[in-house]
Amino acid sequence: MKPARHTGWAHIVFRPYLHHLVRCSFHSVQILGELPPFSEDRSVLLLPNHSTWWDGFIIYLINDLVWQKKPFVMMEEKQLDRFPFFNRLGAYSVRPGDREDVEKTLAYSARLLENPRHLLFLFPQGKLLPWHQRPLTFKAGFSHILSASSGKPDVFICGIRTEFLGDQRPDIFIMFRKIENSAFSPAPAALKMDMLLQEMENSIIQGETGHRLFTGRQSPGSR
Repeated sequence: MKPARHTGWAHIVFRPYLHHLVRCSFHSVQILGELPPFSEDRSVLLLPNHSTWWDGFIIYLINDLVWQKKPFVMMEEKQLDRFPFFNRLGAYSVRPGDREDVEKTLAYSARLLENPRHLLFLFPQGKLLPWHQRPLTFKAGFSHILSASSGKPDVFICGIRTEFLGDQRPDIFIMFRKIENSAFSPAPAALKMDMLLQEMENSIIQGETGHRLFTGRQSPGSR
């Protein structure tokens, strides 16, 4: 298990690069519903769905623009070995299938939530899956982390969806929903995520645009 090694220069380098990358790749990043005002007195566990390569970057972007908590994300060790720079941005490793390593990683995650400055985001589906794939299931890791932590984090699920609409570049839609203790286990949390994703789909079909958090570069066809 490789813990995160936050380094100031890594964030300084990565922030403008990420802003440039998102600006060139998307028409907008829009928040459907309310953007939760994370408390300074509590850590946050964020559980996004995971259907695109961009998901972790988008959470990093929102945190950088709005919450500015210290970010952490669990990452499969073979991926972290491929991209060790992410270790400097808050990524730490887990080796699925290695019970001892998984237990160490979960215990480390639980300790992270004891610091109110921390934002921990995990992808509870455990791997990247198509947005429409159902049934939607969550791994039990986040539930074990919450049980083991002496912190009292706020817990949110987060839907992320990319859509091509009226521009050459796609729009990203995000929706958050806080969940309470009764949903701190895989099946109830997955059910709430399923409902949230359906609500997002209905909002997009009805033409809701939400709050524009980030605007991309103008497409050549719309100049």
